[in-house]
Amino acid sequence: MPRQPWALKILAEQLLCELPPNSPVGQAIRGLHDPKRGVTSLAIHRATEDLVSSNYLVGRGVGHDATWAISPDREAEVDAMVRALSTRELAAARRAAYDAVAISEAWSNTFRAATPTKSAK
Repeated sequence: MPRQPWALKILAEQLLCELPPNSPVGQAIRGLHDPKRGVTSLAIHRATEDLVSSNYLVGRGVGHDATWAISPDREAEVDAMVRALSTRELAAARRAAYDAVAISEAWSNTFRAATPTKSAK
């Protein structure tokens, strides 16, 4: 995912739509949701900071190529968490991730198309 709060908000929103309401994973994601404002940038920022400070996420790349990745030190632990997901949770997470990446790419392409190039000035 791009290292942009709006991209992570999309992922959180898609997870909320896809995960079963009684799922522990769904309940954890619901912590990012404000009943009046939906998933907020502040909630995403705090969650991201927690994951970075706990060494679950590491930044890769710079500028438009900046992304988040699972820390190599935590890969085995994250793999175990994924294996512990139910079939329904795993399918929901895959759909949400697919949708979030598709939306993120569409928005990125829209932003790039709307940005004039140097030669167009």
